Amino acid sequence: MDLPPSGVSLHTLISRGLLRPGATLHWARPQSGETHTAFLLADGTLALIDGTRHATPSGAASHVAGRPENGWHAWKTTNGNPISALRYGLAV
Repeated sequence: MDLPPSGVSLHTLISRGLLRPGATLHWARPQSGETHTAFLLADGTLALIDGTRHATPSGAASHVAGRPENGWHAWKTTNGNPISALRYGLAV
C-alpha cells in the first residue's frame, strides 16, 4: 500500500469536503483504558477537552499520550475510520 501524501493537512481535508468543521474525532486506547476526544475547528486545528489547540493530529495525540504518537492513525472519525484513510488518493 502506498503511503498517503504527507503534505495533506486537516485544512486540506476540510477544503476538499472530506471533513467538516465541528467534526468530533475519537482515540480509544484500550491498554490504558482511556478514550480521548478532539474537535476539528474551521482553521484545521484540533481542540481537546482540556482546552488546548493543536495544529496537527500528531500534536494532539502526543499531547494526550505524553509521548510522540502518530495522530493520523490514532484519531478516528465517528464511523471508526482513522483520519489517515482520508488522505489516500489526494494530490498534494
